Amino acid sequence: SRYHGENIVEEAGLSIILNGSEEPLCLVDTFEITIKKYSDIDAEWAKAEGEGDLSLDYWQTAHWKFFTKEAELDGYKVSKDMLLACERFRIVHKFK
Repeated sequence: SRYHGENIVEEAGLSIILNGSEEPLCLVDTFEITIKKYSDIDAEWAKAEGEGDLSLDYWQTAHWKFFTKEAELDGYKVSKDMLLACERFRIVHKFK
């Protein structure tokens, strides 16, 4: 989930996800992108994202830390009203 201002970089469709060495990990099909306020993320979304213990509390804590760090680098303001591009996708193929 991310949205850093006026332009959404991600679009629905096929994408190749790379690892830190720029090698392909998997091919994903993004089938839905919705814009939500940080404060509107609910327990269902947090669980579906599949991180940590799957709780909303974990999601909020981890993402607040992430967005705070990103804000320092990218020059945007962190707030509970900030907009996030929330993506739903399925893995189509895993590369070796």
